[in-house]
Amino acid sequence: MTVKPTFNIGAIGLERLCNPAIDTVLLGQNLSFVTPGQASAVGGVLGAGIQYRPTANVSLFIAGEGTAMSDRSYSGSGTGGVRVSF
Repeated sequence: MTVKPTFNIGAIGLERLCNPAIDTVLLGQNLSFVTPGQASAVGGVLGAGIQYRPTANVSLFIAGEGTAMSDRSYSGSGTGGVRVSF
């Protein structure tokens, strides 16, 4: 029986190289959309998780991660589950 915590930290960067507009045609009408956000942004990633192994071949896990960017955008994700090895 083992409990293993994990932590991660990182940096992320974004650079858009092309025209920020998306052009399309819908039912014969031209439509143009501008993508939101800045042309470039930097940010950080922070995550944590925990894994519990009741036996040698079974593991229960849960983890989460969050991202914050300089263009004031934020995101988060999480995962969890059971792993069984044979």
